[in-house]
Amino acid sequence: MRITTHPKISILLPILIFALLSPAITARIITVDNDAPADFTNIQAAINDANHGDIVLVAPGTYTGPGNFGINFLGKAITVRSQTCPENCIIAGESVGSAVYFDRGETDDSVLEGFKLINAKNTPPRLPLISCRGSSPSIINCIITGNHGDGIRGSDSSSPTITDCTISDNSDWGIRLSANINTSNCTPKITNCIISGNQIDGINISGGSPLITDCTIRGNLGYGIYCQDTPQNAISPTITDCSISDNTGSGIYCNSTFGNGGVPTINGCSITNNTNSGIACQTATITNCTISGNSGLFSGGIGCSDYPTIINCTITNNSAYYDAGGIGRRIDPDVPNPSDVPNPTIIKCKISNNSVAMFGAGAIYANQLKITDSVITGNSGGFCGGIVCGGNTSFTSSINNCLIAGNSASGWPFPQDATDAAGGILLGRGNLIITNSILWGNESPVSPELYLYGDCNVSVTYSDIHGGPNDIYVSSNSTLNWGPDNIDADPRFADADNNDFHLLPASPCIDAGDPNYKAEPNETDFEGNPRVVNGIIDMGPYEADNINALSLDLSIDHLWMYQNLPAQTNSNLTATVSITDDPNNNTSYSYHWQFILPDDVTTSPTITTGGTATDTFCTFSAPACNVPNGISDSGQAFKIRVIITGNDFGNIGTAELQFGIALLGDVNNDGRVNVADRSITNAFWRTGSAGAFTLRDCDLNCDGVVNVADRSIADAIWRGTLGQNKVTIPCPLR
Repeated sequence: MRITTHPKISILLPILIFALLSPAITARIITVDNDAPADFTNIQAAINDANHGDIVLVAPGTYTGPGNFGINFLGKAITVRSQTCPENCIIAGESVGSAVYFDRGETDDSVLEGFKLINAKNTPPRLPLISCRGSSPSIINCIITGNHGDGIRGSDSSSPTITDCTISDNSDWGIRLSANINTSNCTPKITNCIISGNQIDGINISGGSPLITDCTIRGNLGYGIYCQDTPQNAISPTITDCSISDNTGSGIYCNSTFGNGGVPTINGCSITNNTNSGIACQTATITNCTISGNSGLFSGGIGCSDYPTIINCTITNNSAYYDAGGIGRRIDPDVPNPSDVPNPTIIKCKISNNSVAMFGAGAIYANQLKITDSVITGNSGGFCGGIVCGGNTSFTSSINNCLIAGNSASGWPFPQDATDAAGGILLGRGNLIITNSILWGNESPVSPELYLYGDCNVSVTYSDIHGGPNDIYVSSNSTLNWGPDNIDADPRFADADNNDFHLLPASPCIDAGDPNYKAEPNETDFEGNPRVVNGIIDMGPYEADNINALSLDLSIDHLWMYQNLPAQTNSNLTATVSITDDPNNNTSYSYHWQFILPDDVTTSPTITTGGTATDTFCTFSAPACNVPNGISDSGQAFKIRVIITGNDFGNIGTAELQFGIALLGDVNNDGRVNVADRSITNAFWRTGSAGAFTLRDCDLNCDGVVNVADRSIADAIWRGTLGQNKVTIPCPLR
């Protein structure tokens, strides 16, 4: 009988037998020393002999000449490492060329570690010390310095991992990397490096998603970091926890030259004393950064022309000749800012002591902005000290819970043109909504706080505006909507002369914001403290903690009342308050009574007795049954609130209670409103039933309690309406 073997088994069998019988192959350590016994006397010879996984260990010394300069990893996944530190193991060039080449698809398993690389004699074509082409090696703990060319250059989407390196005093770029314009992105990782004193940019990357972390980038004669897209690739660097300072160009510059966009993410960085703007990007997400002492022709601190988001940043002492000292629209003269592109969203930022010399704003110049919980103080400019806003009549900007104080404008562009100057805010075109904010102590020759210059519409509500509406300049084609509960009263800052703008306990801005404002879960103010401490949001970015709050006892004689007949006030309630504890022992107090209406109610109860600044009680009557929007169709309860302020020390107490207003109407559908209807409603509210008309008194809104809210819902059901849920008339429950 003849036995045959499958061809594939015949091929694999010898390989399997060899693997079982051979000893395990381990990585070798190959030594190099140019003046003592070792495996090799030059680095390239050791690399030539190495296999994947081997380590080439280089003794201290200066390695130069053939075999030591212009070394090539040959695509091998090996580690070439010095025995000691970079200062003691030097690769030095004496001719044109790169010290090290990675050009055969090396990955991060190809490692160069612990060398100092120099080439003071490199002349044109000015080659880099380390050259990567289509390769992504690891370069660790190296000093790359003094080259007549780049420190590290990568092309064809090379994405090296560069860690713990110093790249300094090279005559071109420190690091220059570019994506392959037809294929993949460039995704280098640059970590814990010092990149300084290079004659052009510190880092220059075209296309891709580089990660730059924990680096110091200073004193380069070009940009600190320069990024741009390519014809096929966007540019979206992530720059984290870096110190970027004293560069002749921008600290960070990102531009979409080819229109492929990308969004830089910049977090936790210190960006200081750069000459041509701290950050210049078409768009970016910038968080937790300090941006200070930068200057520029356009936009000293940040220049972004399209949709940046800026959160928890300190932007101070920056200056510009045009546009804005703090945050502006222009990134350089060659990138104009179209007026129809919105600009920044700014949250919890301090923007202070910035300046602009000519046209623009000291703090912010934007076409459209949304700014929340921010402090804008001490900025100066010719045209406007604080904020210039308005590039398009269709835009709507908003300023919420902000402090805009102590900013100044001298007149644009020279003092004789001071008629067009605003201290706090100048709106050129479009719409602006100002809520829960403080504008105080700004200065200009014409309109210190707010100037409506062009075709614009401004709404101001629940804000403290120095001088009130009469001190606001409103042009002939502009409109000022002065909403409810604005005040013109000293905000009582803790120490404005020393830039402490916290509110003293006696501040009229405490608990004076929009009473209907509902804080999000875990929402905080500018400093991270809980937002809305006493039930009503404060004006400005700081929520007062009111540590010495008054303790109050608020009571009400009934929990509900009927609608009144027309022109009557017989159906009413009385709320009474007493102070149970005052840590400061004021001798007198001021009372502020107010109603909080349900979302679907616009007509408030009427105060009939008491309810003044000196009264400890408030009697109020329900709206008449012929008054629209005086009762909640969705079954929501009303609230009465009292705020008491100690006149001696300014500490505050707040208390509130719910109550309901019952329907006065034809409950039994007999075509008349009379005592029978009242009896039915009264019986239902007291017992949950009224003869044949019964409805169990229960937890209708499932909040765990049976109270006035449930009865208000039931009342809406009796009328045939409950929010969007309609029932027929007569109601089937009757």
